[in-house]
Amino acid sequence: MLRSLLLFAFCFATLGCGQATYDARLNETSGYYAYINETEALLDGEWKSREPLKGIQIRPPKGFKKISAPTQEEDEDGNIISEGVDERQPINIPGFYQGELPGVLGAWKRNYEVSLAGDGSQEFTVRLYVLGQTSFGEEGNDLPFRDIVYNRLAADMSVESANSWLAESYPGRDLYTRAIDYNEMRFSPGVAVNGFASSGVEIQLNARTEDGKSVVIMWVLPAGGLSSRESRELTDSVTKTLQTLSIRKTSDTDSDDPEEVVKEENPDSGKKDKPKPAQRAPSF
Repeated sequence: MLRSLLLFAFCFATLGCGQATYDARLNETSGYYAYINETEALLDGEWKSREPLKGIQIRPPKGFKKISAPTQEEDEDGNIISEGVDERQPINIPGFYQGELPGVLGAWKRNYEVSLAGDGSQEFTVRLYVLGQTSFGEEGNDLPFRDIVYNRLAADMSVESANSWLAESYPGRDLYTRAIDYNEMRFSPGVAVNGFASSGVEIQLNARTEDGKSVVIMWVLPAGGLSSRESRELTDSVTKTLQTLSIRKTSDTDSDDPEEVVKEENPDSGKKDKPKPAQRAPSF
C-alpha cells in the first residue's frame, strides 16, 4: 500500500514538472514572437553602408525617409571629378544649424507634430545620422572618433555645458538578441535647432568601435511635446534601431553591396518581402 502511494506521488510530481516546463517554454515562445512582431512593426528594412566605409548595417525606424547622398561625376578611370550638394549636411538644410558633420554614411528624417508650451503646435524634424571614421588622424589629431564628432557639434552648436560619455547597452538585458554596448551622450544645443529653442531639442550620440571601425549614431530629438503614444513609439524605435547595429570586417574582394536593402512590395503578389530576423529563437 505504501509503495503504491509513493509511486502515485512520484508520477503526479513528474507530470506536474512536465506541465510546468511545457508552460514555461510556451510562454518563452510567445514572448519571442511578440518581440519579433514588435521589431517588424517599428523598424524598416536593413541598410548597408558603401564606400568609403563598408561593413556597417542598421535598421532605421519605420516611417523615416532616407536622404540621398550627393551625386558624383567620375572620369574614365573612376576618379571623382565633381560632386553635387550634400543635402544630408546640416549647413545645407534650411533652419537646421550652421555646421558640417564628419563621416556621414547615411541620414534619415521624419516629421512629428510637437505641442508648444503656450498654445498650438509646430512640426519637428527628427533626424538620424550614421557617422563613420573614414580616415585616421582626422582634423589633425588622434582623438577617438566619438570625441571628434562631439567636439565638432559642441563648436557648431555653441554647447557650453560639460558632457560625458556613459556606458549603455541596448537592450538593457539580453532577451532574444545580443546586447550591443555603446558609449552614449545626451545634451542640448546652445543655439536654436530645427526652428526650436535649445531647451526643446536633445542630441543623442551612441558611439561604438568594433573590428577597427568607429561609428557614431546621432539622433536629433524633441525634448518634449509629443503625444504619449508618439513619444513611446519614438523611444521604442530608437531603442530597437540601436539593437540592430552591425559592424563587420570587410576585404578588398567583398562585392559593393547596395547601400540599403528594404522591404519592397512585389507588384505581382501585393505582398512585401520580409528580411529574416537576426534574433535567436528560444531553444527547446
